[in-house]
Amino acid sequence: MMRTDEPSGLSQPLRPQRDRSAYRNFLKMAVLFSINHGTVAAVLNISVQLLGDAGSYQSGALYITYALTALMFSSALNEALGPRWSLVVAAGLYSLYVLSLPLALMLPPEARGARVALALCGGTVGGFAAGFLWAAQGTYFALSARRHALQMDIEPAEANAELASAFASTFLSLELCLKALPIGLLPLSHKMAAFGVSAALLGYEAFAYPKPQPRPQAPIVPHTLTRVRQAFGADAVLAGSLCSALVSAVAALLQPVSRAAAKRVGRPAVLLAALLSFAALAALVLATSDGLAAPAFVTVLPFYLLQGAGRAGYEGVNKALYADTFGPADSPAAFSNIVLANGAASAVAYFTFPSLGRHAMAYAAGTCAAVAIVGYIAAEVAIQRTPGGRVNPRVDPA
Repeated sequence: MMRTDEPSGLSQPLRPQRDRSAYRNFLKMAVLFSINHGTVAAVLNISVQLLGDAGSYQSGALYITYALTALMFSSALNEALGPRWSLVVAAGLYSLYVLSLPLALMLPPEARGARVALALCGGTVGGFAAGFLWAAQGTYFALSARRHALQMDIEPAEANAELASAFASTFLSLELCLKALPIGLLPLSHKMAAFGVSAALLGYEAFAYPKPQPRPQAPIVPHTLTRVRQAFGADAVLAGSLCSALVSAVAALLQPVSRAAAKRVGRPAVLLAALLSFAALAALVLATSDGLAAPAFVTVLPFYLLQGAGRAGYEGVNKALYADTFGPADSPAAFSNIVLANGAASAVAYFTFPSLGRHAMAYAAGTCAAVAIVGYIAAEVAIQRTPGGRVNPRVDPA
């Protein structure tokens, strides 16, 4: 088609209208998925404090079921339901995990057995949902990026980077807001209020559109709170929640920086920098003396900044690299491996770290970070040496 340039009277070709429907649809998924994740993460941060031993058992059941589902059922469920309905079903099931917490709190203190049983059921159902939710999200991401590349006539790698950056920014920003939500509800003086809002958000998210999320975060245990109390005194729970939110804030703010750096030095270099942040965090723990010097917040701030920098790479460029390497056909298995590793590591850390000293935890984390760095470099070398190792041809995902 042609248009007429009024001043010159010359006919010029019309610019084709770019179809951004895939991008808009993906953003809608990202928002709803992030509401799910942020709500669950916020509740998980305080469940042990409110439920005591029952909360510990619930979190342990969630992590174990999370890893087992990723190992044995995730790919089959995603193949049977498809990524969209996998997200819907998993979101609905994950809502039951949040609802199990206020239900357990309603039971009288003498009904300890019933409280533990209810908490275990909630954790098991939540872990099952989490196990295939993240894999479904990864597949949905890969398909959306393919469609976006076709609609915008750009390279698949560019589409992967654009969608990964958008998802990570949305995901981390909403996680930050929802982690701070229980703090804002404290003046209501009733712990049920936070759970009620969380459950309402999860219910809306589950049925509004196909996307939720689960990556559970290690709950706060008395051993862990010891250091926080040393630093912040009576406001340990409040300060701990704020510092946890700080990790999300740093990771969200670093997303534009990560994307710009990836364009200049490449995504592998950015991911390595994120892995080095985790290694530096372990080294900093080893180098820090047992006594926390004043001002306390300044003392612990570098720990959360490094963790936020590491998460920025994990949530953003890591997803783009996976999508570059594995096409939509292999995405369910590839992202299931991420879920499996994350769930297994979380379960091991959850059950062992409370009984370990600070240095033992730092050595364990540092070793894992070092293995991850070496393993990623080896994988990247193998991919680069393989013909077509990271070629993502433009094939219509439909």
